[in-house]
Amino acid sequence: MPQLTEGYKDLLFALCVPGLYCLLVLGGRRLKRAHGVRLGVLYHLLAACLSVYAPALFLDLQWRFLHHLGAAVVVLGATFLIALVERYIFELYLEKRHGVTVPKFLTQVVNAAIILIAVFLVLDVGYDQTINDLLIAPDVFHNISVAYFDRYSKVGNRPGPRIVTRFTPIRVTLGYVSGLFDLRGHLSHSGASGEPT
Repeated sequence: MPQLTEGYKDLLFALCVPGLYCLLVLGGRRLKRAHGVRLGVLYHLLAACLSVYAPALFLDLQWRFLHHLGAAVVVLGATFLIALVERYIFELYLEKRHGVTVPKFLTQVVNAAIILIAVFLVLDVGYDQTINDLLIAPDVFHNISVAYFDRYSKVGNRPGPRIVTRFTPIRVTLGYVSGLFDLRGHLSHSGASGEPT
């Protein structure tokens, strides 16, 4: 875009923010009334953050907090995606169209996976932080628990308790997300070096 003075940038920014916010709110209201999408305070917060972040990024405004605002947009966008998935996939497509009752646990797992992926994207791409440290604690806990319960189950030929299985979905989700980021980093490194994997 052509170079603009700071005064013109500030003027365009002041005009874009309320207009974009109103468009986002009107779109969310239509989704809520016409399609039954459950939107609340978090959507208004997403609309406010996005209406500030998008014009500032387009106008190349050098603000220190703009980086953190982009991270907030990604996480809040994940909550908006959760509302869309629950309404269009779980309720309209599976329950009403095919008559399939979706377990509440499944919806909670999907929602947690979406939030985790958004948070890990922010940490890895936005703040250049690795997520391997976050996966150490679940792995250590899992290994200790498995060793303890296996030993307990051998005493008197009694079956060990099944408490450890409750943590399996968390480990699977974290391990899957970690694998995605490890694969992305491996591909980017191999592409930069030009050597075949």
